[in-house]
Amino acid sequence: MQEQRIGSLGFMCWAIWKQRNNHIFQGKEISPNRTIQAAKVMQIKFLSAIEQVKMKHKRAENRRMRNVTWRAPPNDWLKINMDASFRKSNKKGATATVLRDWQGKFITRSATEIKAFSSLEAEALALREALIMAKNLQLKKVLLESDNLKLIQSIKSKSHIGEILAYLKDIVHLLKDLPDAGIIWTPREGNHLAHLIATQRAAGTLSSNWSVRLPVIIETQLRREAEKVRRIGGRPIHHEGAIEQNKNRVLTVPNQVVIEVREGTGGG
Repeated sequence: MQEQRIGSLGFMCWAIWKQRNNHIFQGKEISPNRTIQAAKVMQIKFLSAIEQVKMKHKRAENRRMRNVTWRAPPNDWLKINMDASFRKSNKKGATATVLRDWQGKFITRSATEIKAFSSLEAEALALREALIMAKNLQLKKVLLESDNLKLIQSIKSKSHIGEILAYLKDIVHLLKDLPDAGIIWTPREGNHLAHLIATQRAAGTLSSNWSVRLPVIIETQLRREAEKVRRIGGRPIHHEGAIEQNKNRVLTVPNQVVIEVREGTGGG
């Protein structure tokens, strides 16, 4: 309300100034009613223009959100998506891992309750669990996809982040046992299924047999993503060693780690 009054005052001052100049330089008669009306019209036009810009940006964002989705790995490859849900208030949360093939077929999944000191630590736990899954299943050609850009960048640059240093060492060690594996980043919209499972696990809404009998919301998301893969086909840019050179979209780094820059913003 206060901002609206200040805005109205600004338009009124402008209308008065304009009426004054018209009177001085063009000899036009000053009309208080016409001045007030002119100020109201200017304010309405201004607010309408602002609203149109907001709607335009909203439509563009909605289109972007629809275009970013889970993308299948190359033929004969597998992909593990992982995510974490974390509550700072009680230092508790959950991780989720989802393994699918290049056709979007659900192979296996897991969801684990955790204790952590930060969301970044929770995300590191999720990535470590995904690597352990890949190792235990003796997977060869596998991509591991996370929506936490900070975590992926720390692995790529071999930087030391104190709060997750122990986990980073575990991750690097596990990667050595998976020479054909690749770690890639995707926006949150491309990691929706893992995010959904982690969130429900942290909230305690997953039943004990959820992995056998999928909740409707999870099954719906899984089918939606699999159908899109079948409809448009995967457009992989990862190949042997999880890398296919593409200077504008992929950065290759040591230990077979890949950062794939897709449209969208980094999640956490």
